[in-house]
Amino acid sequence: ETAINEARIYSAYAARRNVHPSLVFEHLLTRFAFKVTKGNSSADALPVKVTKISVKSQNTGTLYIAGTQEGSGEEIALTVTGFTEIEPEATAKPAGEIMIFPVAGTDEFVEITLELKAEGQNVKPMTVKLTPSMIDEDNTEFAAGKKYEVTFTVYGLEQIKVTAKLTEWEDGGAAEYDPDKYWEE
Repeated sequence: ETAINEARIYSAYAARRNVHPSLVFEHLLTRFAFKVTKGNSSADALPVKVTKISVKSQNTGTLYIAGTQEGSGEEIALTVTGFTEIEPEATAKPAGEIMIFPVAGTDEFVEITLELKAEGQNVKPMTVKLTPSMIDEDNTEFAAGKKYEVTFTVYGLEQIKVTAKLTEWEDGGAAEYDPDKYWEE
């Protein structure tokens, strides 16, 4: 429109003539924001810490980041640093965010695993297969350019108190063996 040479359109020459390019970018990845909340409020419960959240997507690709080496793979791990105990009365605490390639299809899912730690205890990792329909029953994809908030409820370890009671023996009857009585010739 302003008759500027195409070779100069993205230059100071064009800017001095009030020609400013407008760049519009679209998000090509899906974003997950994770929160964690405590499920039980028992004072006896041992606090559990979330130490890692990993996401395994059925879609993989290669991500190039300026200044680093090429990276790709099936599992993306988010190390949660400085994450403290979850207080019983607290609302959900942010635990980090991850971006993945979009996942589409009614049978598609994203597998999310939380690594947990409790003082002096072994805690089994918590794994969930998150499907698009878990967000909205009519949803069939984790779409590019959308952010999904995922909240995990984590229960602290509680002591299991077992009581056992042995019932009295019931009389089942008596038997007597007398060799003279049962002697066979």
